Amino acid sequence: MKAYRLILATTFVLSSSALATAQSFYRVNPGAPGQKGPGRLEASGFVGGMSISHALGTVSNIYMKVTGSAQNVSFGKLYGLRASWSFSENLAAEFNLSSARIPYAFDVDDGELGNVSLGEQFNVRQTIMGGNVVFQYPLEIDLVPYATGGAGYLKTTPWNPIADTVHLSAVDINFGGGVKYFFTRPHWLGLRFDLRYHTGTDGLSFAGGESSPRGTAFTVGAIARFF
Repeated sequence: MKAYRLILATTFVLSSSALATAQSFYRVNPGAPGQKGPGRLEASGFVGGMSISHALGTVSNIYMKVTGSAQNVSFGKLYGLRASWSFSENLAAEFNLSSARIPYAFDVDDGELGNVSLGEQFNVRQTIMGGNVVFQYPLEIDLVPYATGGAGYLKTTPWNPIADTVHLSAVDINFGGGVKYFFTRPHWLGLRFDLRYHTGTDGLSFAGGESSPRGTAFTVGAIARFF
């Protein structure tokens, strides 16, 4: 319940900040030359990969010691969608939904065999659903660089239950940026490149392991703006 309360509180603070900034610093006057009214809806689908750092920790007995860690998410194993609503030319609120398949590998330190890498041993599905505030800076050459930050719900689900663990719930905090490019024709269609750093408040681990997965996700996708 604590994770859900933190998600709701963070979402409320980010949404309130976005609305307050939009109202304070941007006054819409559709009749003014060069000024666009708010309410531009954008949607995009994306695919990408992720460099990840997450140590499961170590378990041992009198014969061997086993350590585990996450492996990088290869390109194509991370995918999702985003939808945003622009309050002004420079400020938008965004909804994010993504899914990634993360492999985990084991290393064994055996008294007789020495150090042996067992390679990939199991996979988990990491699902993130959350909201971001986007600060964007449209340029005259149809490029829109932007910075973003936000938080959301993080769900980690092993493909096969591990020690009765069906899934883990946590909070994901992210920040990053990217660039959007819109074609001349059709002007409502374009490409989007995005780079974000993610930190989770909890994750799978052995006793004494690192329970906070973190990493950098890089994605590319198509984007469309409707009005």
